[in-house]
Amino acid sequence: MPKDIKEEYQRIRDNLASHSLDEVKKYSVDEFKEAVIEMVKYFKNVVEHQKGFELLNTSEGGVNEKKVQRLFQIIAKLCLKDTDILVNQEVDLGRGSVDFYFSIGKNKRALIELKLGKHQ
Repeated sequence: MPKDIKEEYQRIRDNLASHSLDEVKKYSVDEFKEAVIEMVKYFKNVVEHQKGFELLNTSEGGVNEKKVQRLFQIIAKLCLKDTDILVNQEVDLGRGSVDFYFSIGKNKRALIELKLGKHQ
């Protein structure tokens, strides 16, 4: 393994090992809902006002849906990394799949479906 990649791997591994479960933010039902809404607002702000859209455009002038989902997943996991909220992508709930499923156990959950507009 190249030295720079091995050093980065060690840094990430050490950082993950240094976090204990005691540091995880635990949410009530209302806090869970607010955390998910705030994360979605942050994603919207990144795409619309911080030039995140430049990452998503295709050469044909449209938007790549898989790239939108990938960026959303990255932002969601970063925003919620020190919480007890789980983020899963493309979950099939019996009536078809949803883009994202946020949950804390069985009683606290939110489903997110991303829809693309037809504009530049």
